Amino acid sequence: MEWIDGPTLETIGKLSPAEFDAFVCQSLSAVDALHQAGWLHLDLKPENFIRRAAGFTLIDFGSAKPIAGAKADLKGSVHYMAPE
Repeated sequence: MEWIDGPTLETIGKLSPAEFDAFVCQSLSAVDALHQAGWLHLDLKPENFIRRAAGFTLIDFGSAKPIAGAKADLKGSVHYMAPE
């Protein structure tokens, strides 16, 4: 596994409008790539996005499941499951 170092979205605090726009575009792109590959992340929350020099990186795929095998009993962080 690769070690990814940097502050999480949770610890960064308020983003500037430009940083927020970049975060939204990058996070939606990451989720789209996962869905195109047939997977659900199921744990999209602030602490699972790390800021790096090139932008934000989505981490922690421990709750990820294939879309084809997804059922009503999906796991994840309760307060952050709605996006998918």
